[in-house]
Amino acid sequence: MRIVFHLLTFNGARYLPTLFSSLSKQTEPWELRIIDNGSVDESVAIVREYMPHAIVTVNARNLGFAEGHNQLMHFTRDHIAPEEFAETLVVFLNQDIILAPDFVATLRAAALSHPEVAAFAPKLFRAESVGEDGLEFSQTDVLDSTGFSLPPTWRFEERGAGAVDRGQFDSRVDIVGVGGALAGWRLSALEEVKIGDEVFSSDFFLYREDCDLALRAARQGLVSRFVPECKAWHVRGLYGAARRSLWSRLWDRRGNRPLQQALSSRNQLLLIVQNLTWTDLLLSSPRLIFQELGRTVYSFVFEKETRRYLLRAGPHFKRALARRAVIMGRARLRPSDLRAWMRHA
Repeated sequence: MRIVFHLLTFNGARYLPTLFSSLSKQTEPWELRIIDNGSVDESVAIVREYMPHAIVTVNARNLGFAEGHNQLMHFTRDHIAPEEFAETLVVFLNQDIILAPDFVATLRAAALSHPEVAAFAPKLFRAESVGEDGLEFSQTDVLDSTGFSLPPTWRFEERGAGAVDRGQFDSRVDIVGVGGALAGWRLSALEEVKIGDEVFSSDFFLYREDCDLALRAARQGLVSRFVPECKAWHVRGLYGAARRSLWSRLWDRRGNRPLQQALSSRNQLLLIVQNLTWTDLLLSSPRLIFQELGRTVYSFVFEKETRRYLLRAGPHFKRALARRAVIMGRARLRPSDLRAWMRHA
């Protein structure tokens, strides 16, 4: 079982030494492929210092999370024989991750023992910056994610986010999907779920592209599983409980960067257009309509950057409708079975 890490770096100089140190401590072999997405800090120099044998590509500008990882997928696909796809695990890896020393070993063991599973989510904890320079990180026992849950609003949430780990998530269970910060996917499954040459929908650029991929895979009947023995830590920029009211979400938006606000708002609408059936929309009303309409109106009125992105989103939604036709044509899971995941949220 080959374990191939896909790392997309962008101005991550403060995180990369810690990440690479955790990679170097792995007890079993792995491969690493890196794209730097137009960093203006020392990211590329650090990559070449710490990982001189890694395959590295440097983009002249930031192409976004989705397109950057699509580039990495093109390279991996072209350098692995198709008959090896099912025995190759691609691990999407954020630059602000710290891996437990046995991460690769436990992930490989899970993949070998569950050949029917397409994607694997680790038990991801939160890490916090310590010290005046913020270059050291404290590993906490507060959960960051144990995979996705799907509430009736169709706005994916991280299971267990913000809870102290007391063993309440210590069972291997099937989940609706895995996040993009750290997750292992069989290369054969990614080939099955891609649309055209894209694993991640490039129109998303950044934010919620992992939710879109998870929903597409679930609708095709691909199995995702949480593996609690597989552990890592995440220095996430935004924290909060998994469950928050619409008002608290809107209130929290005030502290977000304008680009983050804009892309998050637009991409959630893209996800809905691209992935929901008419029955999904009908049965999720009025809560879905109230939440998304309220959020969109608020964003359009009070957030200049969001308003600009929404006004220019026509071509993105046109392509989303084209992808929707492909997604619905491939669906193997009944819509009612997909909605049943909401009972677990």
